Amino acid sequence: MEHPKNWSTLHTLGFLYLTFSYTTDGVLDRREVGAMIKRLQRWVPHETPETIANIIREVGVWYRHFGSEDERRMMASDYAYVLKDELDEMQRSEILADLAAIGRADGKISPGELGFIEAIREIFGIY
Repeated sequence: MEHPKNWSTLHTLGFLYLTFSYTTDGVLDRREVGAMIKRLQRWVPHETPETIANIIREVGVWYRHFGSEDERRMMASDYAYVLKDELDEMQRSEILADLAAIGRADGKISPGELGFIEAIREIFGIY
């Protein structure tokens, strides 16, 4: 499968956050989408919320190319390894904080969300 053109680190983060939001509890709550936009905005404060929303839409198109939740999770895992190589430990810790904030956005963190965060933490080598 061909990777989308003009893919950026922000797209990679968006894919990770979208996969986290949807595959961990099977529901993409509007509060989680709002939290994703807010957390992604922190990575590129010069971009408008509309630009961030467009990136999430682009990520959503790529996300739907994968036929199963397992394939999406495997891609998210691959992206986590990419981020581990691209970002320093402080930035990787911020990603974990972002995931926790997105998970809390709907008022609860599910066991699936906790497991996803733990798996990413292990990939990132943050102990």
